[in-house]
Amino acid sequence: MKKSTLVITLLALFAISSCSKKDDSSTTPTKTKAEYLTSGTWNIKAASINPGLDMGGITITDLYAVMQSCDKDNTRKFNTNGTGKDDEGATKCNASEPQTTDFTWVFDSSQTKLTENGTDVYNVLQLDASTCKVSMVVDGADCGGTPGVKYTFTFTSGH
Repeated sequence: MKKSTLVITLLALFAISSCSKKDDSSTTPTKTKAEYLTSGTWNIKAASINPGLDMGGITITDLYAVMQSCDKDNTRKFNTNGTGKDDEGATKCNASEPQTTDFTWVFDSSQTKLTENGTDVYNVLQLDASTCKVSMVVDGADCGGTPGVKYTFTFTSGH
């Protein structure tokens, strides 16, 4: 009995010290959103629109489901100097288009809005080590919807 009590006590102490070590690591400084954004290449994982967009009698809310595979393999790379590069990936939708396209980007002071090429403004909904989720509000006249209706496009990318 005494051996099993000793073993249980040692295991409990080991578990407690392991938890303590994990808790101590949580004091590691958190990266900024800019550091997360520039940490690697991003690939689209989901895209949606709300309200749904009428496409000839069919209302589309899941844009990713109707994207061509040649668009799903595209990547984006944000550089620390405020530039970036879109890459068409292995499968190009249009062979005559360039493989890569350059863009510029900047955060607002609170890093909650991301502006690309000086005109496209995205609300940053989530940005961490593995996920970049942004949204953009567009008037229906600019996206094939009902003019005057505001459509929210949400895009989720991952590494």
